[in-house]
Amino acid sequence: MVAMSETGAMDAIDAPSADDGPWSLPVVVALVASVALPVLVVVALLLGLTGLLGWIPAVLVGLLIGVGLGAFLVVRRISGAAEAVLVELPPDVRRYDRLDNLVEGLRLTAGVRDPAVHIIDDAAANAMAVSRNLNHTLVLTTGLIESLDLVSLEGVVAELMVRLRNGEAERDTVDVALAELPLVGVPGLSGLAAAAAKWARRFGAEQIDHENEDILVDYRAVLLTRYPPGLQSALEKIRDVGSSPACAGELASLWFVDPEASIDRGAGSRPTLDLRIDALAEL
Repeated sequence: MVAMSETGAMDAIDAPSADDGPWSLPVVVALVASVALPVLVVVALLLGLTGLLGWIPAVLVGLLIGVGLGAFLVVRRISGAAEAVLVELPPDVRRYDRLDNLVEGLRLTAGVRDPAVHIIDDAAANAMAVSRNLNHTLVLTTGLIESLDLVSLEGVVAELMVRLRNGEAERDTVDVALAELPLVGVPGLSGLAAAAAKWARRFGAEQIDHENEDILVDYRAVLLTRYPPGLQSALEKIRDVGSSPACAGELASLWFVDPEASIDRGAGSRPTLDLRIDALAEL
């Protein structure tokens, strides 16, 4: 077991993440542009062809309306990022007394605002933390809760608390809401916005060092519980049960264990479960 003081644990929990920004400016610009350009074309053609304005004024008006609409949609999505993510999940199915008690104790220790708890009826074992403007939700599968003992479950909940405390949960929530989920209800425009966001993330946005981040958060979680074998046992059980819920899809980066954690996808990707387990075993 790792020896640690309460002060040292809290210093590690409070340490900022490697990427403090909850979203990337290139993604925001790409999304605004993806909405603005089609609107610009439509408005300019309507005003120009009907003769209401000359072509240059029509283009300027179209640009103004397009950028304004795009900015409005993006700002609204950023503000409601948590709701955009949660609506993609299956309904909350049940409560577990032992989980509620565990969450209450760990959130007080970590200094995290009281989170809601959302349980998904799924045999896969996984969990995520969703957050925006201090409105937190812990999402856990029934497979996770029913396959772990209390000590192992404590390690997982501690990990979610650390992600909330350090801002990783909010950053990832906004990132998924902007870059992965439909921005608008118009199919063609929504597809264009998604493509623009993914292009910006690939070629312009600051990349997150997921490989080191997951292992660092594991370490901070065991500083919170003061018992590394708990989280290590949880990861071993998740490896046996499986970590890919049916609703994983576009929310993959939010799950505390990569739904494809058994696959080594090379440098820069999220670590495999074996790597995380080995890192915890060294503590």
